[in-house]
Amino acid sequence: MHVISNLGIGGAELSLCALVEQTQGKEIDHVVISLLPNGALRPRLELAGARVIELAGQRGLAGALLLPGLGGHIASAKPDIVHSWMYHSNIAAIALRELRYFSCPLIWSIRQGLDNPTLDSGLTRALIWLGARLSAHPEVVVYNSDDAARTHEAIGYAAGRRLIIYNGVDCHRFKPQPDARSALRAQLDLAPGTILIGRVARYSPMKDFDTLLGAFRKALNTLPFARLLLVGTDISQANQQLVALCRRHGCLDQVLFMGPRLDIEQVYPALDLLVSSSSANEGFPNVVAEALASGTLVASTSSGQSDLIHGGAHRVVPPRNEDALCEAMVDLAGLALTALGAEEIKQLSGQGRRFVEANFSIDAFAQTHLLLYQDLLGRSAVAPHCLDAKTLARDGDEVRN
Repeated sequence: MHVISNLGIGGAELSLCALVEQTQGKEIDHVVISLLPNGALRPRLELAGARVIELAGQRGLAGALLLPGLGGHIASAKPDIVHSWMYHSNIAAIALRELRYFSCPLIWSIRQGLDNPTLDSGLTRALIWLGARLSAHPEVVVYNSDDAARTHEAIGYAAGRRLIIYNGVDCHRFKPQPDARSALRAQLDLAPGTILIGRVARYSPMKDFDTLLGAFRKALNTLPFARLLLVGTDISQANQQLVALCRRHGCLDQVLFMGPRLDIEQVYPALDLLVSSSSANEGFPNVVAEALASGTLVASTSSGQSDLIHGGAHRVVPPRNEDALCEAMVDLAGLALTALGAEEIKQLSGQGRRFVEANFSIDAFAQTHLLLYQDLLGRSAVAPHCLDAKTLARDGDEVRN
């Protein structure tokens, strides 16, 4: 049974979907409980065969009112394992086990780093602090990056519970698609020769749209026909703060806004360049890996899983550095303007995809979770609160290799 805050389009939610799709029916039946209703990813989970329960929760402290109802669902389902995702669900799950709604093994999943905790809300920071004090109670704490584990353990998370499972990328779904380019550009009514730079992210402080927009405005001096496509941020949702930021940087007319996409695999191959501008707290930036698998050039700040960023991204720059990010945009996106650039783009695109296939496959992601579940079930009858996470991590490395 998975417990997660919501089923909107986000990194943790999409990883849960991928896990269910890869493992449902393979010795596992998944039940997913979302604390908030109306999740866009519910149909995808149900199509994969999972049972989905959405509670009528609210954001903020009022969410605590859900605990008895959540506990009732878990108790009635009698799961073999409870797997919670991110801080709100982690704390709810450990509280319900202490209240004896269930007694089976519990896994926490943590999906971000903590380079700068002030970028999270006050409530989230409180839950992070509380999690550090309770982190010896779940059998395993799964992180999706080395940086996430390191920064959490630095504030007190139990190192003995650590297990790192990198996110996996479905390279059958995310792949080069020549027709995607013309289709998206026709949808956006772009003039021939337009250079399309994309950022796929929700609007939040850690994603650092301020530096992104400042760098893009400078890049326009060299690439006047460039356009910046912001995917995942819908202006119809009255995000006036982002509009004001574009206006302040003097590039509102060159920025295109697109809401969250369930078919994001059609967007990456249509871009000349994918930019990840995060300033801190990235765990494993899915968008970087997915874009690389799609054959798209990637410029990224150094925030996130080091193996992915430094091994796969085509240009890596320091966070919060407009000039460096601008230079990366101009160098990579500008390849589309030269005759020799086409061959270099082809070479770089192939390198990026091969890197993801070799290091971050969806099969390794799914199989390591299967090993974790099997290990917990094998041990729970004897030692329900003891797991040799180092041994399991070694087994997972053997799967990846």
